[in-house]
Amino acid sequence: MTIPSDMAAIRGLQKYLEQEMTDLESVYDEFPNHNEKMVLPCASVITVGTPTLTNLMPYTFKKEVDPDNADNDLVYDVIGQYDARIQLDLWTEYKIQRGRLLDIFDNALNKQQIESDLPSGLSLILSDYYSAIARYDNVGYTYMDSEENSQKDEWRVKVDLLVNYPKIKVKSIPRISEIKIINQISDDKNVGDDNIELEEEIDL
Repeated sequence: MTIPSDMAAIRGLQKYLEQEMTDLESVYDEFPNHNEKMVLPCASVITVGTPTLTNLMPYTFKKEVDPDNADNDLVYDVIGQYDARIQLDLWTEYKIQRGRLLDIFDNALNKQQIESDLPSGLSLILSDYYSAIARYDNVGYTYMDSEENSQKDEWRVKVDLLVNYPKIKVKSIPRISEIKIINQISDDKNVGDDNIELEEEIDL
């Protein structure tokens, strides 16, 4: 099932952190309710601010058979790119645990660079959004220390992420499987009316 691209970007990171940060009890895709008693340590992932859209010259991302019409193909065109902000909060019981989890998150976010010498940051395939690729980069963090959090034994660090993902439009178009071109060549010098037929098939 396909979901909106911004929600897919959140859930893609949520699933990744659940897999990579096994010390976390839960990873929420929304900010915890103030009346909710959280089981620590945990994390929350939300979008913040207004995403910006850059329109692009459309190009085909992928093509597959239309399941509702065997004579058509579903064509997935990238028509733009979103740049959005994601806020990740790590919630812990004490400061040392908070710092340790921040280091674990940083290693998880840069795992592809550590293991494969790729650029820092994280690229994920969004299984909930046409298997498009989203890119996540850390742009800073803030320790959210307050008297209220101290009294509740909740120590939080807010991590600011920049995420980029494509805007995709899907259309169903008729499939042209092959075109046959038949050329006839006549040679008046040859005896008889024999013609030579050249048949060429072109797959589109």
